[in-house]
Amino acid sequence: MKHCVPMKCTSSAARRSFELLLRRWEQPTTGEGRVVLLSGEPGIGKSRLIAALAQSVGDTPHAVVQLACSPHYQDAPLYPFIRQIERAANIKRDDAPAAKLAKLRCSLPAEHQTPDVAILADLLSIDSAAEDLAGTLTPHQRKEMTFAAILRQFKSWARTVPILSVLEDVHWADPTSLELLNLLVETAERLPMLLVITTRPMPQPLWASRPQVTVQFLNAFNRRDAASLIQEVIGGRTIPEEVIDRIIAHADGVPLYIEELTTTVLERGLPRQGDGHLPPFEPLSADAVPTSLQASLMARLDALPIGKEVAQIGSVIGRDFSFEMLQALVSIPAAQWSGRSRTWSKPESCLCVSRRRKLLIPFLHQSELAI
Repeated sequence: MKHCVPMKCTSSAARRSFELLLRRWEQPTTGEGRVVLLSGEPGIGKSRLIAALAQSVGDTPHAVVQLACSPHYQDAPLYPFIRQIERAANIKRDDAPAAKLAKLRCSLPAEHQTPDVAILADLLSIDSAAEDLAGTLTPHQRKEMTFAAILRQFKSWARTVPILSVLEDVHWADPTSLELLNLLVETAERLPMLLVITTRPMPQPLWASRPQVTVQFLNAFNRRDAASLIQEVIGGRTIPEEVIDRIIAHADGVPLYIEELTTTVLERGLPRQGDGHLPPFEPLSADAVPTSLQASLMARLDALPIGKEVAQIGSVIGRDFSFEMLQALVSIPAAQWSGRSRTWSKPESCLCVSRRRKLLIPFLHQSELAI
């Protein structure tokens, strides 16, 4: 699942969508599968709704299956399912073929190991397995067997606990994944599973009309909800009404944009000594509001000592990468890294560094703002 902060249910529409997800989750826990399609513009709060749902059901025994499509892999068949199988088996890129095969075998139920290991290993391009299947199956047979093996995994997980499965950004899915998704939606009806699918506005797929499927559209915030969210971000401080008006006008009702623009405005204000714990800001004008989210991001990167350099290197490496790799590429003395990482890990920072997981990950959806 994408990394995001807990959802602020400021909007009444957001609260209704969240309550809908909770109601749909209650049905799989009694054995009835459900599917929810969340549709909305980028930054509207789809991932936050899912994060809030996951947090709310965290104490209930269940399995989580996370699938994510990517604009960079729209031509890679079954990319989201391949990544999920690799994560479930803890397969690493530098593992030897024999080690990958052993991990895959251990991740599968005993009753399905014989028929499924070879076909899934072929899907993961594990060399020895791919050679075993070469020339023995037609492309159609290989696809049908692959679909069946993946669906058997879902059925196996569902025999022990309910499943919360999330497929994010289906508008970027490759055609083969969409074909398998049709079967998964049909299968979900017979399993204790809630399948939540997120997408940007697009024509509804045929399976959206099935009785177990609910389509939920997420709309932009109205002025009242936007102003309420701004107040949550600024806390006990106050900013001029004209600044609030400018933020609302530029954010176009998108919650992520509202938060980001408000945070940038607050960072531009200079705190002065006050009587309480939250000092007021020096007077701000509407000109302090960035004209776009890109301008907001650039302003926040400029405020970090080497933020722009790190962001430029990260944009070349990819969405996530090891802390050690970053150390090797950025010319900062080792003694300064602890202080730098604390700065980047602040909630208002554009970047979030986690040394425990050895990953540098984007804060909210920052890595996708240019898409």
